[in-house]
Amino acid sequence: MRAKGGCLVAETLQANGVSWIFGMEDPIEVFHALDRSVTRSVTVHDEKHAAIMAHAYAQVTGRPGICTSTFGPGATNLVTGLLEALRSSVPVIALVQDHPLSVKGRNASSELDHVVALTPYVKAVLRIDTPDQGPDLVRRAFRIATSGRPGPVALLCPTDVMSLEGDGDPYGVERYMHVPSHRGRPATA
Repeated sequence: MRAKGGCLVAETLQANGVSWIFGMEDPIEVFHALDRSVTRSVTVHDEKHAAIMAHAYAQVTGRPGICTSTFGPGATNLVTGLLEALRSSVPVIALVQDHPLSVKGRNASSELDHVVALTPYVKAVLRIDTPDQGPDLVRRAFRIATSGRPGPVALLCPTDVMSLEGDGDPYGVERYMHVPSHRGRPATA
């Protein structure tokens, strides 16, 4: 499927059964591409609430919670909810809007190295560097969040990459997650 990076990410989220997203309307390209009849969003005034809502949603439904934030200080506001998800073994995926790759490392307004800032609070930080990577990295985020000991994953979405066209398969052949996760239990006596 040929589409903008944001559309590929949105389609992949919906193909993986995402019905609720909590957070700011960032990454904006992803939000604009969501089919509102399939996925509903709860917008917040502060990203802290988004991460905690996604955590609660995941606990109640057994499905990964999805939260979003803008770059820089918005991403750091997710930390409390992501840390709680990590410590509680709850699958949460944080879509973090990132600065355009063309201005990375040039001290742009509110620029933050999201990988360094978020790594202690998540199982993995993934960045979409080309639109073609979007669907695979979304599926990988689901797989990491739900396998082994469940926990949060941050997926960085640079604004320029989300606006570029690329080829990807949002529907993928293989489902990458088990909901609820299959977890071994001791035999009963």
